[in-house]
Amino acid sequence: MENSPGIVTENSVERRFSDFAWLQQQLVKHNRGVLVPPLPDKKIIGALTGDRFSGDFISERSRGLEKFLNRLAVHAVLQNAPQLTTFLTASDEELAGKKQETKTQPAQEDRGIMNFFRESVQSISNTFGAGAERPKDQDDLACDAVVEYATLLEKQLEKVHTSAEEIVGRTRGLSKCWFEFALSCTLLGQYESKNEEEALGQVCSKLGNTADRLSILLTQKSDDENAQFREPFKDYLKYTQAVQEMCRSRAAVLLTYQTSLGVLEARQASLASVQGVAGKEAQARQIEASVSEAKTNVDSDRAELTRVTQSMLSEAGRFRREKEEDIRAIIINFVNLQINHSRQVQSAWEGILTEMEESKSE
Repeated sequence: MENSPGIVTENSVERRFSDFAWLQQQLVKHNRGVLVPPLPDKKIIGALTGDRFSGDFISERSRGLEKFLNRLAVHAVLQNAPQLTTFLTASDEELAGKKQETKTQPAQEDRGIMNFFRESVQSISNTFGAGAERPKDQDDLACDAVVEYATLLEKQLEKVHTSAEEIVGRTRGLSKCWFEFALSCTLLGQYESKNEEEALGQVCSKLGNTADRLSILLTQKSDDENAQFREPFKDYLKYTQAVQEMCRSRAAVLLTYQTSLGVLEARQASLASVQGVAGKEAQARQIEASVSEAKTNVDSDRAELTRVTQSMLSEAGRFRREKEEDIRAIIINFVNLQINHSRQVQSAWEGILTEMEESKSE
C-alpha cells in the first residue's frame, strides 16, 4: 500500500551486534579518509567485569550503539552511505545475504592487490634498489602530525580511563562498606535497646540509618560516574583509535600512489633503454603502451590520494573541535556530580547531628 503525501511512516528493524560490526567494517572499507565512529566493546573489558549479559553491560553497550548511529546520522558523508541504508531498511534475510556477499570479496581483492604490489615492488626494486624513500610534501607532514597527535592522545586518554575505572570501582566498594557499617550499627542499636539502653540504642539506629543513606548515595554516585565520566572517556579513547584507523586508510592510498609512480618510472627507464636501438622497435612500442597505461594509473591514484588526504585532514580538524567541546562537557558534568553528592552527604550528616543534639537536650 502506497503512503499518502505528507504522511510519515516508521519502520522498526532488529539488529544484532554482528550487524553493527558489518556496517562499520563496510563504512571503513568504502570511505577512505573518513572518520568512521567506533563501536562499543562486544565483550566486557577492564576492571569493571561481570556477566556479559548483566544489566550494566547491556545498558552500556546499548548506549554505545545508539551513539554510533547518532554520529552516522549527522555525518555529511556517512549519513548517505548505501551500506547504512541497507542496514536500516533491509530485512533480516536481505541483510544476511548482503553480509555473505561481502564475505567473499576481501579474499579475491586481497589476492589481486598482493599480486599488484608484488609486481610493482619488484619493478621499483629493480630500478631504484630496495627501500628507496621519497621526500614528504606538506600534506604528508600534516598527516604525520595527525597520526602523532592521535597516538599520544590515545595514551593520555587510556590513563584517564584507567583512573576513572578505578574511581568507580572504589566508590562501589565504599558503598558496600557503608552498607555493612549501617547493618552493624542497626544491630547494635537493637541490642542496646533490648538491654534497657534506649537512648543509646536510638543513637546507634540513627547512625545506621544515616550510613544506609550514604550507601545508597554512593551507589548512585558510582552509577553516575560510570555513565557520565568513565564511559564517555572510554568512548573517546575508542574514537581516537578510529582516527588512527582513518590515518591508516590514507597510508594505504599513499602506498598505492607511490607504487604506481614507481611502476611508471621503472617503465620509463625500460623505454629509455630500448628507444633508438636497432631491432627493438617493436619492444619500444609495447613499452610505450605500458607507459601510457602507467601514467593513467598515476593520475588516478594521485587524484584519489588528494581526495583522501583532504578528507582526512578535514575530519581530523572536526574531531579536535568536537573533542574539546565534548570533553569539557564531560568534566563539567563530573564536577557537578561531585558537588551534588557532597551536598547530599553533608545534608545527611547535618540531619543526624541535629537529631542527636535535640534528643540530648530533652
